[in-house]
Amino acid sequence: MNGYAAVLQGLLAREQSGEGASLKVSLFDSAAELMAVPYLQQRYTGSPPARVGLSHPSIAPYGAFATRDGREVVLSVQNEREWAALCGALGLAADDARFASAGARLAHRPALDAAVGAACAALDADALTARLLAAGVAFGEVNPVAGLVAHPQLRTVAFASDRGRPLEVPAPPVRPGPSRLGPVPALGQHSAAIRAERGRQQQPRDPPPS
Repeated sequence: MNGYAAVLQGLLAREQSGEGASLKVSLFDSAAELMAVPYLQQRYTGSPPARVGLSHPSIAPYGAFATRDGREVVLSVQNEREWAALCGALGLAADDARFASAGARLAHRPALDAAVGAACAALDADALTARLLAAGVAFGEVNPVAGLVAHPQLRTVAFASDRGRPLEVPAPPVRPGPSRLGPVPALGQHSAAIRAERGRQQQPRDPPPS
């Protein structure tokens, strides 16, 4: 993603200045940028945020809640409009003083999570997500791998395996993409062709010194 953004930035700069750019993207820098919030807390308070799993250290309710049929739905309520909408969807008391603001909800997280959790546990996942959709509340489901296989948004392409039968694999994320993927080449299978294309003759290598 950062690579795509950098290429677009470089193209825009070239259009404006007429000059190209040399771009570098590292995995470390990409991961570090995602850690900006805990980085700031560690650097300027001296204490790292607590590990809270799918929850959020400074937002509540935020996390996975189990439903009656054993599935899990992730909720993320980040402002008063969303809190009021969630209360309407789940039948919670929107005027409870313990949960009257973002700070109050965070201060009373155990009681808040218990109330939201009980409301979610009383509903099957399909019924819960239908209510959340109708109320305009953001949510997501914690899916097992089987959920990915059956997901309606999943795109697949045929992959030519070395076992003689095609397999379906997730499609590359960029569209348009290939309609099929060829077999994985054997080690050195295309070496001679690549050297010839580059105008070089294959030369035997000297054995390593003993």
